[in-house]
Order: sequence, then structure tokens, then C-alpha cells
Amino acid sequence: FMRAEESLQTYAKEASDSFEGIFDREQAGFQALGMPDIVRESVSSLRDFASGGKRMRGALVLLGFNIAGGDPAFKEELVKASNAYEIIHSCLLIHDDIMDRDKTRRGGDALHVAFAKQVPKRKLSGSPGHYGLSMAINTGDLGAFLALENMASLRLPADRVLEATRKTLEIFKVTAGGQAIDLELQRRSHVTEDEVLAIYEFKTAWYSVAGPLEVGATLGGADQGLTRSLHQFGIWLGKAFQLEDDLLGLFGDSRILGKPTGSDLVEGKKTLILLKLLEMSPPDDQKFVLEVLGHGRISHKSLQKVRDIAESSGALKYCRELGEAMVGKGKDLIPDITADQEMQHTLRSLADFMIGRSS
Repeated sequence: FMRAEESLQTYAKEASDSFEGIFDREQAGFQALGMPDIVRESVSSLRDFASGGKRMRGALVLLGFNIAGGDPAFKEELVKASNAYEIIHSCLLIHDDIMDRDKTRRGGDALHVAFAKQVPKRKLSGSPGHYGLSMAINTGDLGAFLALENMASLRLPADRVLEATRKTLEIFKVTAGGQAIDLELQRRSHVTEDEVLAIYEFKTAWYSVAGPLEVGATLGGADQGLTRSLHQFGIWLGKAFQLEDDLLGLFGDSRILGKPTGSDLVEGKKTLILLKLLEMSPPDDQKFVLEVLGHGRISHKSLQKVRDIAESSGALKYCRELGEAMVGKGKDLIPDITADQEMQHTLRSLADFMIGRSS
């Protein structure tokens, strides 16, 4: 069987031509309408932005289809669907960077920063920052619409396409709700573990793991029992994925992550590791963490001290064990999903990947 990391790499190569094809068709469509160059340049900017990343969600669409026993003859259309899902993911990231005031993404400029830098070259008037934000918001909207148009036009059985499109809209509706919870909690002085885990579930798990598996399975002809099992499996893995993401934000390598390590800390984000760190550490350590929290920058020495506090307090151990427990609960559902031994191995590998990543 193919391990999760190998599967992601294989999928990324397979999906590349289809991905480019979507954007080539969109460019041609806007040109046929006689729209000015700026529209096609927005599409190009979106294509460049969406080209990065692990492509995990797209790979999961394909996995869901295979779990459901989908017809291999539809593979080309499934890859198209998986790319549409990935494009929506990129649009969420564009908007998320704006809301979080992040300036970098995947080792380069966030899209609103890239657009702002174009103002002098284009000899435009007004605020570069406002232009950048406006163009990035609009490009994110444009991308979501073109992705959904591609999803709705798949050459697959019409009832499956309709249900998969409906499910996609539901997934991203819930994700927007999760983002609303996150925006509220980030501005509250006190949050609980359950509230942080609600963000993990609704902002991340629904669309990052459960959603693509369900959409792919629906396109493969899955019944409601299978999609329900995939949903529960995906929710457990998705929460573990976000928990690991937050741990990597504190302990990872910035060169691999594509963003500064400790950025969540300096921005004061309400992550579970930060919550437990403050809850479990002695008063002097709590005071130190609060002094560096949300201050916009942190020295390597101070970052290392926070890491040491996370370890000595038991907060890191707590989060690691919680992530392992979530993955374990997901693995318990695998026999309900499929009896195929090779597919079970693949799903277990996927589960382990959620808490064994470096980026």
C-alpha cells in the first residue's frame, strides 16, 4: 500500500495538468468576454498562489472516491473536482491572511501584500495597502466562484454532482462559521479548552479532512452510512491535524513551515498549546509568557524559553497525548468505513500522518 506522504506526492503530480487546464480555460473565457487584462492577471495570481502547498485536501477527494468504489473511468473528472476543492482552500487562505494580518504565506508574500507591491509599477493612485487588500479579497471571491462552477459542471452522474456540490457548499458554510468563532475568541481575554476545540472542529476539521473525503465518496456513489462514517473519521483526524499544526507553529522549523516559528505566539492566537501552557505552568513562567504574548516579535532566546516552559509544565505532553487519542478514535472507525485491508492500511497511514508531519 502507498503511505500518506507518497500518496500526496503522487497525487500532486497527477493533478498538475488538470489544475493548469482549469486556469487556462478560465483565462480563455474571460478573454472571449473581452474583459481587460487585470481580470486575467487576477486569475494568474490565484493560479500562482494555489500552486503551492501539500495538496492534501485534493488527494482526500480522490481517496474518498476510491473508498466508495468509484468507477476508474471517471478518474479525470475526479481530479478536476479535487482541484476545484483545492482552489477553494486557497481562497480561504487568501482571506485568512487578511483577517490575521499575516504578511507571508508558503515562504513568500501573502497575496494582499503581493498586490500592494504592484501599485508603483502600475502607477496607480491611492493607498497601496488598501488596493492590495481589495484585490486579494476579490481574487479570493473570484476563485471560489470559478471552483464551484467547475464542481457543478463535472461530467459525472447528475445526482452525484448535485449532491457533491451541495455538500461542498455546506462544508464551506460551516467553515465560515468556524472562522467567526475564531475571530471572536481571539479577542477575548479568556477562552476554554472546549472553545478552542470547537474552532479546530468547525474551522479546520470539516473542510480539511472530513469534507474532501465526503465529497469524493459522494461522487463515487457512496451511501449515507459510508459518508457518515467518513465524516466522523475526518473530524477526529482534522482536529488532530490542527492541534499538530499549532504545535509545529511553536516547535517547527520556519524554513519548512514557510512562516516564522512562534508567529502564533507573537500574534497572541488562542491555540490549545498556549492555553495549556498558561494553565499548567508556575506563576513566574506564566508572567514571562504573557509578556511576550501578542507583542509582534520575539527573540530566538525568548522563543526557546517558551518552548522549555511548554515542555517542563507538561503542556506539550498533554497536547501530544490528546492528538494521539484523537487519531486513535479515528482509527477505531476504519473497520466501519471499509473491509478492504489495503485501504485500511492507507487510512491508518493517513491517521498517523496527521500527527507525524514536519510542515
